[in-house]
Amino acid sequence: MKSIQTKIITLITAGLVIMALLLGSYSMYVVETVSDEDAEIMMNEACNKQALRLDSQLKLVEQSVDIIHEYSQELLEKSAVKSGKLFLDNYSKDVENLAVNIAENTDGAITVYFRFNPKLYGDGNGGFFWRRDNLNSGFNKVKNTDILKYDSSDNEHVGWYYEPVNSGKAVWMLPYLNKNINLYMISYSVPMYYDGQLIGIIGMDVAFKQFVEIAQDMSLYHTGDARLISMEDKTAYYHNPVMADDKDALNVHKRTVPENIYELMEEEDSTDKLKSLSVNNIDCKIAYRTIRNNMKLLVYAPEYEVYAYRNNMFKGSLFLMNIMVLIMIVISFVITRKIISPLKALTDASEKIASGEWDISVTCDTKDEVKRLTDSIIKMADITKKNMEELSQIAFRDALTGVGNKTSYINHISQLDSKEITEESEYALIVLDINNLKKVNDIYGHEVGDELIKAAGKKICSIFRGKSIYRIGGDEFVVILEKDDFVSRQDIEERINDNLFIEFECRTQHIACSIAHGICLHPEDGETFEEVFKKADKKMYTNKKAMKEVESR
Repeated sequence: MKSIQTKIITLITAGLVIMALLLGSYSMYVVETVSDEDAEIMMNEACNKQALRLDSQLKLVEQSVDIIHEYSQELLEKSAVKSGKLFLDNYSKDVENLAVNIAENTDGAITVYFRFNPKLYGDGNGGFFWRRDNLNSGFNKVKNTDILKYDSSDNEHVGWYYEPVNSGKAVWMLPYLNKNINLYMISYSVPMYYDGQLIGIIGMDVAFKQFVEIAQDMSLYHTGDARLISMEDKTAYYHNPVMADDKDALNVHKRTVPENIYELMEEEDSTDKLKSLSVNNIDCKIAYRTIRNNMKLLVYAPEYEVYAYRNNMFKGSLFLMNIMVLIMIVISFVITRKIISPLKALTDASEKIASGEWDISVTCDTKDEVKRLTDSIIKMADITKKNMEELSQIAFRDALTGVGNKTSYINHISQLDSKEITEESEYALIVLDINNLKKVNDIYGHEVGDELIKAAGKKICSIFRGKSIYRIGGDEFVVILEKDDFVSRQDIEERINDNLFIEFECRTQHIACSIAHGICLHPEDGETFEEVFKKADKKMYTNKKAMKEVESR
């Protein structure tokens, strides 16, 4: 017969064992859940971060080419003569300076070109082509490839010309070996038309080796890596320094994408749960995103690395349960509370991030994977906020002067033209143009010319503090006065007449220059913005002519 003491001990022991098993199982479940979420966030964050870096570079190239295209289009529209080889050569030179300057300030750009339609030019050599040997060197002019020398299907020599021409719109080409300069690249080209006639194409090339290196520039577990996938030709691209040959100008390796990976990536981008597949006979977790040129960025890591921390935790938990049943109950309870509390805070923070609120604050006092998860989410929010702010600056601010750029200017025009003509829709439009900028560029160089443009921007900003100021061309600015500024426009115009003169020292040279201006009112001088602009522009040129006559005396 068993004693009561034995029964109680047996009951307590059985209860403790059952509780330990239940709590141990629950603890394992929580650890597994947190570990899975941690892996998902880490890999998705790595994938998102690299995709954003790649997209930022691609978008910057697109914006740069679009700026050159818009400038070229405006220049052509203003020209009285629009045909003939002599005109096209001069027109090409006018565009060339801006294009090279923009390319030098475009991260990743390795070439810039403007090539004319051979039918319009008379042969296949019209336009210009500039390239640089690496991203740290300057651009040099290179002899043009004769477009007519190659068949239109020869992508490796003239695909950069015929693909945008055949599609009739801007295109990103698939990675290819440009045999004209023996460099693996991706090209962004925009066809240019006037009155339905093809004038030519404008484009930039990105060195594909550096692009692939950006994709792989990350730290993911021990052996995690990334690949760029072209879904169109089922090719995976990567750079392996160990395999690279110094004699090989490409140093970009490629393989055919296995059918199981291709079929999986045909689905929508993974945005939450990681997906599983075999890579080189190793079970891996993957995340992937589509980037701007329709390639896919694939990020992967072996499952044994992804779940290494979780598996070690399981082994440790089982070992501790066998030794200290009672302590495990207490520890499990404490750990559970510490895990759930920050997880709730992280859930609230995640919902804020999902709604577009990037300024989050989450407190986590633990020193485990939950802390890492908390830090990762906060870091992700900070990085995303910073990238969004940087993209906004790129999109709406002129890089040289800091005033509004052409995109911001166009948005403002749309807002003005959408208003009905009332007293609240009144505004004054001031068009300003730097006198003798070309002369300064020719004598002192474009760097001094850029300093002159900066000085002019500062001068204009000092006169029109807090007003809507835009740089819409190389030497042309626009100021829009609305509401109270419109009412006080006469005082502002007096300040313009007294202050539109620039003096500064650059490279031991004393530069003095004036700024011509013209001002018109809406709706007094026109019902639409275009009508007001044309009249203000005309007044500005009248003022410029008068200034030059005074300076010549």
